[in-house]
Amino acid sequence: MFRTPGPVLVLVVAIAAIPAPRAQSQQSTPQEKAATRNIDASKGYGTHFQTSDQCFACHNGITTPTGEDISIGINWRTSMMANAGRDPYWMAGVRRETVDHPTASRLIQDECSICHMPMMRYEARLAGGAGEAFAHLPPDPARLGDRLADDGVSCSVCHQITEQNLGKRESFVGGFKIDEKTAPGERRIYGPFETDKGHTTIMKSSSTFQPVEGKQVRSSELCATCHTLLTQALDEQGRVIGELPEQVPRW
Repeated sequence: MFRTPGPVLVLVVAIAAIPAPRAQSQQSTPQEKAATRNIDASKGYGTHFQTSDQCFACHNGITTPTGEDISIGINWRTSMMANAGRDPYWMAGVRRETVDHPTASRLIQDECSICHMPMMRYEARLAGGAGEAFAHLPPDPARLGDRLADDGVSCSVCHQITEQNLGKRESFVGGFKIDEKTAPGERRIYGPFETDKGHTTIMKSSSTFQPVEGKQVRSSELCATCHTLLTQALDEQGRVIGELPEQVPRW
C-alpha cells in the first residue's frame, strides 16, 4: 500500500472503510481486461505454479493413528491467506489509494498484489508485465490469470520458496525467490519432512512438483518475505518520496 505524508498518517485500517466513488467500482475496465489477456497469452505464463485444487485431493481426510484430523486443505481454504486476493477490505484499501493517486495506479496495484495475489503477479512480472489487482475482477474461471489471482497465497507459493536471500532486506516486500529455470514437471516443492518414494510419485503425478524436504519452510524468515512490509510513500503527484514500516512483526 502507499501513503501520502502529512500532519496525520492515515493508515489503511482507516481509509479502507471509506467507500470509493461509484465510478471507481471494484470490477475491471475493458481496457484492463484486454491488457491482462495479452500478458496471459505470453509463452510460459502460468507454468510456475499450480492452484490449490491440485493439492486438496491428497491433503484432506488425513488422520493420525490416534484419530486426530491433521488435514490442511479446508483449514487453509478458510484462512486469510487463501482469501488474500478476494478480501473486500483489502480491495477497498487499494482502490482508495488509486483514487487518491491516479497517476500511480499501476505502481500501487503492482506492489499491493505482490503478496495478496502472488502467483498472478509473479507470472506477470516474468512475462514483462505488472500485477493488476482489479483486472482479474470478477474472476473468470476460464482464464488462468484470474484463477491464479483468486487463489491468493496458495500452496505452491510458500512451498516453492527457496533459501535464497531469506532474512535479508531484499527478500522483504515479497522478494521471495522460486526456481524459474527448471522445466515444469521437474521443479521441487518443499515440505518439513522427507517424502518416501510412493508419496513422491503420487504428488508429482497430481501437482507436477517433486516434493523434497526443505528446512526453510519452518523458518520465520520465509514468512517475513511478505510479512515484513516497507511501504513507499507518495507525494500529491504520485512520486515516491520515501518509505515507512507498515508491517514489521516481531517473531
